[in-house]
Amino acid sequence: MIFTETKADAKAFGTLNYGRFVPLHGDLDQGSRTRILNEFRRPESNTILVATDVAARGLDIEDIDAVF
Repeated sequence: MIFTETKADAKAFGTLNYGRFVPLHGDLDQGSRTRILNEFRRPESNTILVATDVAARGLDIEDIDAVF
């Protein structure tokens, strides 16, 4: 999981080719946010969640290996 200061920074990770980055920010509707979080929570998931500082306030996710 990576935290960024801005939505633009979170979105920029989605263009990188060396990992499966999934941005989570305030411009997404609730259905999209729920889908992204459910995918990230799956034990076999290989996604890297990239959330803005604001989006991070309400996250409750167990068993995270690394936070940057």
